[in-house]
Amino acid sequence: MQSDSDSTMCAKNSDILLAENSLIMDTEISISDEGSHAGEKEQYLKASLSKLQMFPSTSTFCTSEKSTYVLMNNDMWSALLFTALLSNTKCDECDMCSLDVECNSAYGFSTKIELKCKSCRKIFNSVFSSPRDDDSNCFDANKKLVEAFLKIGKGHAALELFSMAIGIHAMDKKTFSKCLHKLYEEKCSFKEDILEISRKVVRKHHDDLLGTANGVIDITVSYDGTWQKRGHSSLYGIGIVIDILTGLIIDYEILSKYCPECTTAKRDLGENSAEYSIWYKSHQEECSENYVGSSNAMEVKAAEILWKRSIKNCGMRYVSILSDGDAKTYQHLSSLNVYGSCIKIAKKKNALTTWQKAWHRTP
Repeated sequence: MQSDSDSTMCAKNSDILLAENSLIMDTEISISDEGSHAGEKEQYLKASLSKLQMFPSTSTFCTSEKSTYVLMNNDMWSALLFTALLSNTKCDECDMCSLDVECNSAYGFSTKIELKCKSCRKIFNSVFSSPRDDDSNCFDANKKLVEAFLKIGKGHAALELFSMAIGIHAMDKKTFSKCLHKLYEEKCSFKEDILEISRKVVRKHHDDLLGTANGVIDITVSYDGTWQKRGHSSLYGIGIVIDILTGLIIDYEILSKYCPECTTAKRDLGENSAEYSIWYKSHQEECSENYVGSSNAMEVKAAEILWKRSIKNCGMRYVSILSDGDAKTYQHLSSLNVYGSCIKIAKKKNALTTWQKAWHRTP
């Protein structure tokens, strides 16, 4: 069995899950802190509730009806069908009571079920154990299991172990990757819808406060970056922009130094081979590796991307920034002159960082 890195395999897709929870992301992080007191937790919950109340109903994003699945031993349900329904049913081809239900051709966690005669081998009908997408041909059961393992921070290797433990057919890496891409496409649309709603709420609050007309608005934002793991060796980093007035996330950017499909192709085809070059040309547009450089510089690079697209994507200029004590991001943004030489980006002091520095200087 191949041993891939679970956390690496699913880290790109963690941005999908992040988009779903973007409205309360900062609150969840704070509440999970072991040092938080009950009063502070209540305060964070109230802040989260007030943010959610800014939004219109999101019921349109919820699926009203979902498919349900039952795990059942193959021999048990086959015997049940044969005993209850098929034992006295004759085959119209050979006139024998030998009809049976067989499971053939497993496609991940979906199986092709056939009604056939054991005597003459005639197949009367067949059906898959899971519905299938018309456009991608991905089985619903496969997508649901891939998404479930991603949500608990696991990937293909863990899914293989799960399959071995309960004795069912394991999903291969190609099928897993196909489901990943399908989930990513579906969640991207959801992410954009949520971010668009968030931006409209931010614009409305600024318009109500300042009486600005339609057009590009100037706002103050909080910006910070984080990584998948500590030690400045992470393969993934994210930069997040939060509106100061409402506390809502209005944009974010994920940077990746790793693509699991490229790694597999390099190993199987050879990095310098002609086969790999041909494969990479078709893969390049969907490659998840979008950053080359040190992990420590991801925060600065993400900020550059977010500021450059702020007018196009959000209709806003981030003219004031509140960030931690690290001045690299602010210095880099100032040197870029993102909004032209006439509009300078101002830096707001972080009161907590200032207090901490003063505290350490106190004898």
